[in-house]
Amino acid sequence: MHDYVILDKNWYKGYLKYGNNFDIIINKIKNTDNTRFRDWTINLKLLEKVIKPKLLNKLKKKRVFLLDYDNNNKILQKYIYYSGTYWIAKKHVMEKFPLNEKKLHRQGEDCEWSDRVRNKYEFKFNKHSICRLIKYKEEAKNNKIFTYNIYDENINK
Repeated sequence: MHDYVILDKNWYKGYLKYGNNFDIIINKIKNTDNTRFRDWTINLKLLEKVIKPKLLNKLKKKRVFLLDYDNNNKILQKYIYYSGTYWIAKKHVMEKFPLNEKKLHRQGEDCEWSDRVRNKYEFKFNKHSICRLIKYKEEAKNNKIFTYNIYDENINK
């Protein structure tokens, strides 16, 4: 968790409601204006391999792609990454797959870590808990919600 992130007052209650059935998990992350910020995020570079070119060209104009909070599509989960803003991994995961300490902030250590663990653990999402940014992140304006229906209609089969 970055130093500009705080836990919402009901964050812990949300995890009690979700339960302990996860190895790696993320929850809602809200910007100071209550918009979403890099929570249930798709890695477009990976998705390029399976998405139809027409939609891909439209999507490339945006930088970050967020799944709908209720999206539990197992296929899409292969393309999720966790940014370094905030996520939780259990101790056994971090012992087996630590962050690359040779990489510094803004060098993609979080994305590189996500790439290493993506196919070894199921990334889970807790929609009952929220983290909040304490400083506004302008880049959130470019987020696009990437829904199951858009994916379904535009997948290369």
